[in-house]
Amino acid sequence: MKAGRKLIGDPIIRDLLPKLKPNELLKLEEGILKDGCLDPIKVWKDEDVIVDGYNRHEICTKHKVPYKIEELEFEDMAAVLEWIF
Repeated sequence: MKAGRKLIGDPIIRDLLPKLKPNELLKLEEGILKDGCLDPIKVWKDEDVIVDGYNRHEICTKHKVPYKIEELEFEDMAAVLEWIF
């Protein structure tokens, strides 16, 4: 992650994404703590809004695990939502 960069969680996007079951979230956390964050957090470039990876971001932030960011370009929120679905 770039130093000093703060990623933004958009409640509209977050609420539209499928929720992990508690046991799935626990397995994800255990995997990240064991192996690190293997998949990048996908972010709307220039907006710093997370479009994929809310759970990974939360776990990495909580445990101070480094993670990579993949920047994606979108014209607007409609384009983000289209990409998600």
